[in-house]
Amino acid sequence: MKAQFEDVGILKAGKEVKQDGLRVGTVSDVSLVDGVAQVTLRLDGDVDVYKDATAYVGNFSALGKKYVGFDPGTAASGELGNDVIAVSSTKDSNSLEDVLSTFDPKTRKAVRGAVAELATGTAGHSDDLRDVLEASPDLLADLETVMEATGSSEAEVSALLMSGDRLVNRFNGRQRQIDGLVRNLDKTVAAVGVDEGEPLERTVGKLPEALATTRKGLDDVEAPLDDAAVALRQLKPGARALGKGTPDLRGFLRESPPTLDKLPRVSGTASPAIASLTDTVADARPVVRPLASSLEDSAYFLRLFAPYIPDTGRFFSQHDLLSGTLEGDDNKHYFAAQLTGLGLFSVAGVPDPLYRSEPYPCPGTAWNKSTRTNCSGGAKR
Repeated sequence: MKAQFEDVGILKAGKEVKQDGLRVGTVSDVSLVDGVAQVTLRLDGDVDVYKDATAYVGNFSALGKKYVGFDPGTAASGELGNDVIAVSSTKDSNSLEDVLSTFDPKTRKAVRGAVAELATGTAGHSDDLRDVLEASPDLLADLETVMEATGSSEAEVSALLMSGDRLVNRFNGRQRQIDGLVRNLDKTVAAVGVDEGEPLERTVGKLPEALATTRKGLDDVEAPLDDAAVALRQLKPGARALGKGTPDLRGFLRESPPTLDKLPRVSGTASPAIASLTDTVADARPVVRPLASSLEDSAYFLRLFAPYIPDTGRFFSQHDLLSGTLEGDDNKHYFAAQLTGLGLFSVAGVPDPLYRSEPYPCPGTAWNKSTRTNCSGGAKR
């Protein structure tokens, strides 16, 4: 028998012919006659076909695999004979490929790839799909909420899709790890749900008290942690210096054993001397106190004499008292002095106006015979 269609899509010869979901034949030819597609159907065995028979092009899957659905009609309309089932009694099938034809080639390729991946991913998961369908009423309620949020003007759907794509790509090649994770999660959920979740309920009931105790403990720890932070900041320079000194310390530890090995012998040799020294210190103890008293008495004189130490040095250097040399050797000196006659001031009691003398000069001026006695402003010439 033959049937005409306006569009059969990618229907090819060899595809199945089905009646009420059961295979009853195959497509033997697909050709174009007077601008319409004419399909020749070869039926298995003797089949009665009537004038009100109908046919349609169906899809095995969303990927576009097709078949021809066939209904032989009713005997009241009479036998079809050699007539062709007209276009008015046939129905075209809109496959996914037909729907995708409205998109540009790049979009069609992407959608086709997504559908193929979906088919591969769902293969062998019929039980899981059944569970999903059973839970679909609740899921649809949640999906409504999600769709409302997605349709909001504030929703960034493109960014969400890009993030979802990156997330899915992360899972690529990790199916085995994901399978193990899901299995472990199933065991965890089963353990949590034991005894109808009663242990979990008791645990959750104690959480507020536990969290309050934890918060108090953290508050108590805050002050010690602050102190510890301060201590660590103060220890940081020392630790850094210790790190820099580690090589020297390591060298000291390497080189010290030979020296320490000699210490017992030195200690044994020094023991008699230390014992004698102990007796000597005991005998000298009575002398220490008078000596300390003498030093304290000398301190007053030394404090008065100390400011004139520079004058003493300058006196010797300025007056050539040690300028004489022996045999021309600069390293051998002798003391030289000069005698002078009596001045007028010593004979007649008349002060010599050319001679300046001060019995109590200021420090720093004695070497120059200064007559300035006011030392409050420092030594002046």
